[in-house]
Amino acid sequence: MQNQKNYVIMGLYTTREQKIIDIVSEVTGVSFNDIKSKTRKRNIVQARALLGSILCIHENLSTVRVGLILNIDHSSVCYYTKKHNERLDYWVEYKKLYRKVQEKYLNSLQDLAIYEVSEQISKIKVYLSTLDKERKKLINNKL
Repeated sequence: MQNQKNYVIMGLYTTREQKIIDIVSEVTGVSFNDIKSKTRKRNIVQARALLGSILCIHENLSTVRVGLILNIDHSSVCYYTKKHNERLDYWVEYKKLYRKVQEKYLNSLQDLAIYEVSEQISKIKVYLSTLDKERKKLINNKL
């Protein structure tokens, strides 16, 4: 928990978290700093609720982690996720923004997945190279 808090304080987010943050900021026109602020302006509250709900529901992040990211208490995140479906049903503006974010995010997932797989492949190549060097050392030591 403390480690997560330090990462969030330092602004270190996973690639997926950062992607969602960027998309919500772009679609809503609200900067991430404003989303993390304590202001209760309607457009900022809407962006905060949207981001919190998406991070919890679609990314399966804990309410504590989302709370740290948004600089709010985890119970507020619980409230956002609890009210998410109701907002989709009755708040037209929220629903439009959610659909735009969802569309952009789903389109970006493919690119993100390719990036993440290529990162993993690079790490595996380095690991295999290290193993190969160790194998050669062992063979040379036996001779």
